Amino acid sequence: MNILQVSSNGAVYFKYCSSCNDGVPVPNHEFFDVAQHGDIVLTNDGRLQLEIKRVDRNGVEALALTSVFLKKGKVLVIKGKEYSFPSITEKDYNSLRFTVNKDLDYIAASYVKSPEDIRCIKAILSKLNSLDIKIIAKIETRMAMLNIDEIINECDYILVARGDLGLHFNLEDIPSIQKLIIDRSIYYGKPVMVATQLLEIND
Repeated sequence: MNILQVSSNGAVYFKYCSSCNDGVPVPNHEFFDVAQHGDIVLTNDGRLQLEIKRVDRNGVEALALTSVFLKKGKVLVIKGKEYSFPSITEKDYNSLRFTVNKDLDYIAASYVKSPEDIRCIKAILSKLNSLDIKIIAKIETRMAMLNIDEIINECDYILVARGDLGLHFNLEDIPSIQKLIIDRSIYYGKPVMVATQLLEIND
């Protein structure tokens, strides 16, 4: 499935798999660990909202509250909940090794929740004798905002990920959140960039 047309009041079935023909594949079990009846699911940068109607051992059935094309690889967020992702996965470790081998200057860390996530990356880079590589912390979640000052202090560069922040906060709050992150980054003397959903025009 690359693109799925979802209509309001239509049923969508999320299944724990990397590829399947009888539902929307979700390769991460963390979504299913926290999903409960009545939860609101947001994806496609907040354009698609769904309400969970049934949770079984094979997957999650939800009712679409909006109409949109669901694209492959989009982040799934359950409103008001956080996933318990490990700080560094095997894939992350392999990516760090790739970065070192290619002599890159920066790496961007996704779903940073605390300064400890940055310290874990630094510890690996230290073992790889590559502490000169700079770390960009992507600010995407509520937990990151709760620890924003500590994260800014620990990393080298801040990225304001507007698209993912829009899954965790009301869209009307994103401009003020963006301004807060920029102001704190400037205060601590750290460079900051703003990414996604800047000039997009909806049809």
